[in-house]
Amino acid sequence: MKRSVCVIDGQVFQSRAWDRGMGKYSISLIKSLAAHPGFRYDEVILLFSRNLPLSKEVERAVKAAVPHCRIERLALRHPGDIDTESIDEPMRVNQERLTAFVRGLEAAETVDFMILSLFLDQVCSVFPTAVSRNILLFYDLIPLQYHERYGVFGNYDNYLRRFRVIFAADILWTISQTVADDVALFLGINPSKIHNIDGAAMQRSGLKATKPSFSIPERYILMPSGDDLRKNNTRMLQAVEVYNNHHNDSLAVLVTSHFSEGTQQALQAVCSHVQFTGNVSESELVWLYEHTELVLFAPEYEGLGMPVLEAAEYDKPVVTSNLTVFDEMSTTAFYSVDHEDVASIADGINHAVAKKGWSKKRMQYKKLFREYTWDNTADKALQSLAAHDRIVAAHDHKPKLAIFTPDPGGYSAIGKFNQLLHSAMAELFDIDYYVEYSKKPLELRPNYLQYIANVYDAEEFSAATYRQYDGVIYHIGNSEFHELTTLNALYLPGIAIFHDSRLEGLFGVMLADNYISQERYDAERLLNSKLRTDYSQFVGSVANRQLAAICHSTSSQADLGKETKSSAVSITRLNLPTATPQLLRRKLDRMLTVAFAGIIAPTKGTSLIESIAAVADEEDFYIDVFGVPLLPAEELTRMMQLPRVTITTDLSDFAFMKRLAKADILVSYRPSYNGESSAAVIEAMRFGVVPIVRDIGWFRDLDDDAVIKVQEQIEVLTQIRALNRDRQLLERVSQAAKSLMAQQYSYTQYARGIRQTLLQVKTDSTAGKLRAKLLSGAKKATLLDVLDDSNRSV
Repeated sequence: MKRSVCVIDGQVFQSRAWDRGMGKYSISLIKSLAAHPGFRYDEVILLFSRNLPLSKEVERAVKAAVPHCRIERLALRHPGDIDTESIDEPMRVNQERLTAFVRGLEAAETVDFMILSLFLDQVCSVFPTAVSRNILLFYDLIPLQYHERYGVFGNYDNYLRRFRVIFAADILWTISQTVADDVALFLGINPSKIHNIDGAAMQRSGLKATKPSFSIPERYILMPSGDDLRKNNTRMLQAVEVYNNHHNDSLAVLVTSHFSEGTQQALQAVCSHVQFTGNVSESELVWLYEHTELVLFAPEYEGLGMPVLEAAEYDKPVVTSNLTVFDEMSTTAFYSVDHEDVASIADGINHAVAKKGWSKKRMQYKKLFREYTWDNTADKALQSLAAHDRIVAAHDHKPKLAIFTPDPGGYSAIGKFNQLLHSAMAELFDIDYYVEYSKKPLELRPNYLQYIANVYDAEEFSAATYRQYDGVIYHIGNSEFHELTTLNALYLPGIAIFHDSRLEGLFGVMLADNYISQERYDAERLLNSKLRTDYSQFVGSVANRQLAAICHSTSSQADLGKETKSSAVSITRLNLPTATPQLLRRKLDRMLTVAFAGIIAPTKGTSLIESIAAVADEEDFYIDVFGVPLLPAEELTRMMQLPRVTITTDLSDFAFMKRLAKADILVSYRPSYNGESSAAVIEAMRFGVVPIVRDIGWFRDLDDDAVIKVQEQIEVLTQIRALNRDRQLLERVSQAAKSLMAQQYSYTQYARGIRQTLLQVKTDSTAGKLRAKLLSGAKKATLLDVLDDSNRSV
């Protein structure tokens, strides 16, 4: 008789995380699953490493949580002792051994494999290749989001190497909707694979409170934190000091968890009433919760925030950050503060100590207890399994694609675009990436694409490799990051995706780098003058050389149609995609924020900032300018002196996203339009930020009810005033903007559009003949060989 088996990777219980948050969450989860009537496996196997110790305490706890489980120990590899040593080999070996183990399970028709924790320094967790469903419990992406902090550690590349496990998962269980949104926003993974299962306070029923042996002040704030910059310890302790000084109080702060000596000294310098307890036992933690005045937990970011649930369990006021993860729990139960503002945190402490509105807040805890239970978490987890077929259907044959892209970690937004698009594309295609690297490498974000996909240098592409693919995608933009891509597109036809419709700058760079001759450049200019298009420049020869072309606006589609009229190249318009979160950040005040985001330059409408700032006091709003400055330093300095204007540069992707999500209005008025689209606009719209745009080109394609369109620059300020005074109008446009992004601008829709274009090329006899003809004439090994010809032109 065929059986269903669930194999659970239990190595988290062999790691240092066993008695911490991940270990506690994991044991509570498998206990609630095992007790649930819907958990209907014929056998449950808890898998451990033979090369790591398995304590009697852990074994007893696991058997108590899953009474009928079978415990197996395999000779699994773990990371080396040297942080910088690659985990590629241990991951490969473990996958082979796990696959052999799964295949050896007798009479097992279906096998689900569950990983409880991926990012453990002592463990190399991977999925086997012979299972029905891969299930991954996922906590957060914080080291990716704060890569400028965590990336300095020697094992950061190993952190990124583990991403291949995320992309191999069929089902991702996240501990909050905030984390579910983050996975979609930062990894581009299809939301249908991501399921928020929440969590609950740790199960401590029957545990007797024990007073700690160290000296405890009569009145104290409990601050359950950790030795991590993201925990925001400095600001929280500064706020306690401000509160004590202002109210002539001496309220102490007990900070739990282990902190280094250096960190303790630094924090003691900002707060004279702080006491570090070190790690405390569960029973001691219960005592501290029971006797505290309030719980202070205001981190910069959090995946779930267990201390908030625990504080509510012990009926204590909570001062916490205004983050979506806490808004998921309740928007009214806590004393919400701006975690970046010490004065705001101090005010929150004051209100909590004074129990301002406490009776209404504590009433919300009852709702919290009903929703955040381990039974509910098990329900959500099992419902997600029911939503996916027990047997994963074999995929149809995937066409093999070569995709040219700029470096995903570099300056080009198109490289970032392709990294985020990968998950959707990989569902439909077998992909090799050919990356064009900058001559002056600059890492703005982690390049995880190199660890989850086949990646080669663009210089390696040749006519011989071209023949191996069902199609080639060329991502083309107007910059130095697309030289080899464009030259290959001229040499070997494929599907060109035009992110810009003016390529004069690109051809200028190719001329300067001696990839093309002056005669070739002049010929392109002449061709451009003959075609007389509205917005396109220097795209004629590239477009006409392709089997098909894709662009992002009706205006570009019309121009490319004119450019390729004689060659009948098919032109497809696809919406520039993004990922849309379910949650929106709640503002603590009603003050309107008007943003200018992305490239800070006159071509992006910065000339408007001064005139808008002149009325900001009168109209009561702020102006937030952030992104990459392309202005003279003196002009940027002058703008910084304007009233109610904040200017921030050199932001990470995550910091940029957070600033964008805080805005109410995004001004994206282009005094001169060059046929481009705007990633900043669609990223703003997915957060419900209302764009004010010039009614031209790509911007004209956006739905009228989801953006504010103007003809003249003077109208921008009029529209800001109207939206500030009519908040219902602002809300309607905001909701329409977010809805539009969710319904029509997804990565999945974009990938399907590429597949449809490829299918059209396959059935187009003209395109087929062109490809065959060019292949027969393409004798050189690589493009660089071709460029060795005397005129160095394509």
